[in-house]
Amino acid sequence: MPRDFDSLIAVLHADVLDAPSGKPPRQIAEDLGFRRYSTFMNQIEQQEGFKLDANLVLPLMRQTGSKRPLHYLADRLGCVVLDLPHPGHPGLEALSLQAIRAAQEVGEVLGAYREAAEDGVVTDAEKRRVRDKIYESLAALMTFARSLEDA
Repeated sequence: MPRDFDSLIAVLHADVLDAPSGKPPRQIAEDLGFRRYSTFMNQIEQQEGFKLDANLVLPLMRQTGSKRPLHYLADRLGCVVLDLPHPGHPGLEALSLQAIRAAQEVGEVLGAYREAAEDGVVTDAEKRRVRDKIYESLAALMTFARSLEDA
């Protein structure tokens, strides 16, 4: 998440104003069943006397097309959210290729760490690179796991 937010509402507010789905705020309010656009905006802007219902978080994410609120919450809890493809029902050959790809990704993590630690110092940039490789590896492993369940 490139921007650092101070609250979940701030994330939702930013997503409503600039929705990845391309929907304008007025349309989002209408699609969520708000009769008055101003009431919706007062809630999403945290105006005094207005509170956003927690039950609107998921519908807002669907309307805006954003998973940033989910990433925000996961980050605050020390967790990671991975987007996984829906591979359908792969055959055994496709599963074998996914398993090989997952193993390659794990190998790339170990190689990236070895390279970063070679000089005895791991810089912040190197830590980010290794972390990114770890996430790619996790995604590959979880994609394989999901495919295996679907097979």
